[in-house]
Amino acid sequence: MAKGEGKGSGIIGCLFCVSLIFGILVSVVALIGLFVAIWHTWDLLYGNDELLSLANLAVDDERLEDAYYVFIAFTLIAQFLSCVGGRNKQSDEGKGSQQSSCAGTAFSLALIAGHMASGILGVLYKDEAIPLVRTGMESLIPNASYMNPEGGAVTPEYTKMGEYFNYLQVKYECCGVVETNAKEYFDAYFEDRYKMKFPYACCVLKDKKNSSWRQVNHEDVEDPTRCSNFERNYFHKNTCYRYERDWLTDKSNFIIGYNFALLVLNIGSFGLLVFAMCCG
Repeated sequence: MAKGEGKGSGIIGCLFCVSLIFGILVSVVALIGLFVAIWHTWDLLYGNDELLSLANLAVDDERLEDAYYVFIAFTLIAQFLSCVGGRNKQSDEGKGSQQSSCAGTAFSLALIAGHMASGILGVLYKDEAIPLVRTGMESLIPNASYMNPEGGAVTPEYTKMGEYFNYLQVKYECCGVVETNAKEYFDAYFEDRYKMKFPYACCVLKDKKNSSWRQVNHEDVEDPTRCSNFERNYFHKNTCYRYERDWLTDKSNFIIGYNFALLVLNIGSFGLLVFAMCCG
C-alpha cells in the first residue's frame, strides 16, 4: 500500500466516524424532540384543545397540527431506518460499511425532508394564520351563537364556540378579545340576545379549580352583582387575545425552532457522509 493511500484511507475513516457521531447526535436530539412534540400535540388536541378549536373557528387553518404530525411521522420513519441500517450491518459484516452508508443517507434525507416540511408549515401558520386570529375572534362574538337563546340564563346551554370562549376566559382570567370592560359583548347586543350582560366566564369564580371551565353557570360566580358592575376583584379586567396569541405562538416557535436545529445537524451529517462516500 502506498503511503498516500494509507493517509487518504485514514482521512476517509475519520470522516465516517465524524458522520456517525453526527448521526447519533441527530438521532438523540430527534428522539428528545419527538417526545416533546408528542406532549405538545397532546396539549393541542386534548390538554387545551379548546384554545386550538377556538383558533380554528376564528381562522380555518390546520397547518399547526399538520406541522406536528409531519414532525412526529418523519422522526419515527427516520428512527426506523436507522434501526434497519444497524441490523443490516450486524447481519453482514462484509457489506456493513456500504449498508451503513446507505442507511445513513436514507436516514438523513428522510429527516431533512420531514424537518423542512414541518418547519415550513409552522412558519406559514405563524406568519399567515396567527395575525388573523384576532379579527376572527372579534367576528365570532356578534356573528356566531354563544349559547342557546331559548335556554335559561342561570344555567346556559352553551354552543361549542361559547364553551371555547368560556375556557379561554376562565383559564387566563380575562374577558373579551381586545376591548376592556366587555365592550365587545355590549356591541354584540349580548344582553338582548342572551339575557345577561356578558358571559359568566368573565367573572371571578367561587372555586375555579373545581368548576367546569366550559360550562360556567350563575352558581359558579363569586358575586354576580359586583361582577356586573366591573369591580376589580370580581370581574376579569384583562382581555384575552394576547393569551390566545401567545399560546399559539409558543406552539409555533417550538416546531419552527426544533426543526431548524435538527435541519442544521442533519445537513451537516449528510454533507460529511456524502463527502466521505465520494472520496472513498
